[in-house]
Amino acid sequence: MRPILADLIADFGQRFAFAGVGLRQGNRPPEIFTASAPGLGPWDEHAFLRVASISKIVTAQVLLSCLGPRFDADISAYLGWRLRHPEHPDLPVTVGQVLSHSGGLSDAGGYLIPPDMPLAEWMEGHAAWGAAPGSAFAYSNLGYILLAEAAVGADFGDAARAWMQSAGIEGGFNWSGIGARRNAMPCYRRTESGLEPRIDAVIAPHGVSAPTGLEVPRSTIRHAGAFGPQGGLRTSLCQCLRLADLIPGFDQIRLWRRTDGPTEGSPDVFQDYGAGLQFLDHPPGYPRPLVGHFASAYGFVGGVWHDAAVNLSFTYMLNGMPEEDGEEDDFHAEERALFAVLADLV
Repeated sequence: MRPILADLIADFGQRFAFAGVGLRQGNRPPEIFTASAPGLGPWDEHAFLRVASISKIVTAQVLLSCLGPRFDADISAYLGWRLRHPEHPDLPVTVGQVLSHSGGLSDAGGYLIPPDMPLAEWMEGHAAWGAAPGSAFAYSNLGYILLAEAAVGADFGDAARAWMQSAGIEGGFNWSGIGARRNAMPCYRRTESGLEPRIDAVIAPHGVSAPTGLEVPRSTIRHAGAFGPQGGLRTSLCQCLRLADLIPGFDQIRLWRRTDGPTEGSPDVFQDYGAGLQFLDHPPGYPRPLVGHFASAYGFVGGVWHDAAVNLSFTYMLNGMPEEDGEEDDFHAEERALFAVLADLV
């Protein structure tokens, strides 16, 4: 047991709907610590919830399993329609650029796309662009929808499920392929009146669940975005620890380095970026490099990380960030405290 870590999570449990951390070093058994807010849950490491941008690790692996590491290829060849920056029409937008958020795409035009609307049609009227492809880093959820579309299109839910099953991970995107939903945990926000569920307060009993909680008929889905490849994965703390264990076997190519050009966002969070992986050579408050991905959305904060130097995998979840938290792409004080405790334990 790790009393310091257990005490930290117990303290977080007084402020959040759910707090949890899981770690495993080498072949040792996993260590799991969880806490739920009084009156909620109780939830443990097996509860399923939306894990936000941790999803991008899985989406990238699905893409690679379908297309291979064709990072220099024009993504248009796999989309089946021409994708170009309107101000730089002669520059191809490559798979590697979109994977590493350097393809010029922006979330300024949104990325919530009606499931029955062709993606190419939506892009024509809504897509926003920034810097020229390959010249700057700008974190783009829309880009990961395009990657999922390029990989398998409207079959993304099934393809993701197949990859996860092969990897020994339970879960699914927007609840696709997940039968038992009794142990689902909403994503909460802390408001002046207390903790309020904001995502998955209501879930469709079968199939793909829309934000309203209604089932999205499979026959109406026209594109991969209906599954939320950018942040719609539902899985659990213990399954995220399994994902962290797999990171050493993933492609470790760095498709964008902070020295390559302007890099939007906190230098603590966005250093180098690869195929759905962040490379933190200098994590805040932690003494060794980490590879994995952070998450911050819908009141949920989390991370899946691997420390190769000591063969340590760890994951954490905090569910119920304050309403005033603006979902900035930066590590929160609680995450930094957790990094510091883990640094002292290993």
